[in-house]
Amino acid sequence: MIRPLLFGIAVLIAEATQVAAQGLPNFKVERGCREVSSGSNKLTTFEECMGDEKSARDSLAKTWETFAASDRRVCLNATTSDGTPSYVELLECLNMARGRTR
Repeated sequence: MIRPLLFGIAVLIAEATQVAAQGLPNFKVERGCREVSSGSNKLTTFEECMGDEKSARDSLAKTWETFAASDRRVCLNATTSDGTPSYVELLECLNMARGRTR
């Protein structure tokens, strides 16, 4: 009974350490920007979307280590789950997570 518990704790610690050690991920945001800038539900232009993504990435590059590793892990999973990762979504998720813990 103790061994499985210890193993589970070790896995959780390893995952948290891995996320903490990782730097800001490298997203390919072009696909998501193409999706939101085309079709009848066009939300923005491709160029504006790419600019927003670059701005969000620049902001995250400056603040990445200030976010809790657990929040980074949760937000990375949420942001990449649909196959269209977004720095804008990642930044919003992390800021919302930070607001909940304050």
